[in-house]
Amino acid sequence: MRIIRIAVVIIFVMAVGVYGWAVYEEQTQKDPNRPQITSETERISLSCSYTNEEIMEGLQAWDEEDGDLTEEILLGGLSRFVSTGVCRATYVVFDSANQAATLTREVEFTDYISPRFTLHAPLVFEEGKSGNASTYVGATDVLDGDISDQVKMTDHTISYAQAGDYTMDVEVSNSFGDFVDVTFPVHVVEEEWMELTLELKTNLIYLEKNSDFDAQGYVEAVYQKDGDEETDVTITVESNVDPAVSGCYEVKYTAENAEGQKGITWLPVIVQE
Repeated sequence: MRIIRIAVVIIFVMAVGVYGWAVYEEQTQKDPNRPQITSETERISLSCSYTNEEIMEGLQAWDEEDGDLTEEILLGGLSRFVSTGVCRATYVVFDSANQAATLTREVEFTDYISPRFTLHAPLVFEEGKSGNASTYVGATDVLDGDISDQVKMTDHTISYAQAGDYTMDVEVSNSFGDFVDVTFPVHVVEEEWMELTLELKTNLIYLEKNSDFDAQGYVEAVYQKDGDEETDVTITVESNVDPAVSGCYEVKYTAENAEGQKGITWLPVIVQE
């Protein structure tokens, strides 16, 4: 009985194979010529905000039976980067007999920059209170958009139970394989330093190497605990930023009003090429 079942399976597989070959032969006899895709150049240069029309530019497709198929060309996909900002685009076109042609060419994104981290709040926490600094970190990419869900914390030295200066290592990669990482400073401070809230214009700065940097200009306002703005306040700024050397720095801001209430925060500054 088992031999019969095996024989039936073999016959079925052979029948499917013969049928498939017959269909292929029929299609080939109807249309023996495959379509072709050609490109005016082996590499195109685009902005990261390219349109579908731009990435299809310079392509033509032709088929002996169907004629001009240029309008039928589809973008099959983009590869991971072969070098920074350069990937390979694959295109495909089908003729009326469902025969395919493909072509691959390089695409250079002329204004590409690597993914950048974001912070939705300063990495400053009150001693003795629970915290999770990794949830403050996001990331954006000029090609993929928001890639915050790809951010990973790989290491940290943080103790939320004890005031001190700590660090947190994070990394992120976009769909093109561009990987970046940074070590962020994290601060846990005593309660007395949280009586005033120092609000900055941004929580993180990317600074082009050798650019001018005005740390004082990033102070937005100072607020009391009840939410009222504090105007009679002295602000002190301390910066270790060196615009000539790539790296992650920070600016320390402290505020004190006439009643002796104090506030503190830090602004991370990433200097890069």
